[in-house]
Amino acid sequence: MFKKSLLLIAALICGQASAGTETWNLGNAAFGGFGNSNYLSMNVDGIGLTITGWTDATNQGGKLTQSQLGRWSGGVGIENLGSPEHGVDNSNGFDALLLSFDTAVSLDGVSISWYQGDADMSFAAYTGGGSVNSLANLSWNQFLSNGWVSQGDYIGTASSAYRSVSSSVTSKYWLVGAYNPAFGGSANYASGKDYMKISGLYTQSPDTPDGTPGTSVPEPAAILLFALGLLCLRRTNKVS
Repeated sequence: MFKKSLLLIAALICGQASAGTETWNLGNAAFGGFGNSNYLSMNVDGIGLTITGWTDATNQGGKLTQSQLGRWSGGVGIENLGSPEHGVDNSNGFDALLLSFDTAVSLDGVSISWYQGDADMSFAAYTGGGSVNSLANLSWNQFLSNGWVSQGDYIGTASSAYRSVSSSVTSKYWLVGAYNPAFGGSANYASGKDYMKISGLYTQSPDTPDGTPGTSVPEPAAILLFALGLLCLRRTNKVS
């Protein structure tokens, strides 16, 4: 009886102390098949996500404009004047996906499927106040002075690679794009053009879906709770 009770307390503590982990499959099946749309929406484990596509393609005068998203078997791309026209690329301007979650999450990683040339990527998280409903009329050069913080770059050419982003920063808004020097990255990533489709996201949600802080027990408190429970059980066991 003592051992069973001890295991129950340990399970409860571990459950309280851990955050939720979500895997987002961005293949076309998740959105009802192939096609184009102005935005894509999905829900995993009670957390909502809306994806929009943005570019400063050269015909837009350097300002960011929303582009249609393409749904493909391997993931999501952006439809614009770049070549090819269905990837997140930096061929004719710089493309990025705006990920808008309804609660703050850490973006632990991103995976790609199809790629051409290189598959270098840049990441950023919004840490400013208020909501981000649009990036319209900003330029990438204004980007980091409007509440966004670079989360680094990833250099790679492997298809279906898992790219680690950040497990320590949480935000409702993330940007995932082809390598973009405006994100503050190294010029070493600028050799060659980058084209890819985003096939998956990996997030952790320390908050509840309504955006309020969760009730997870911090690790030191969890250890203390475990110790107190063990002491009480030992005393109870001696008395009985």
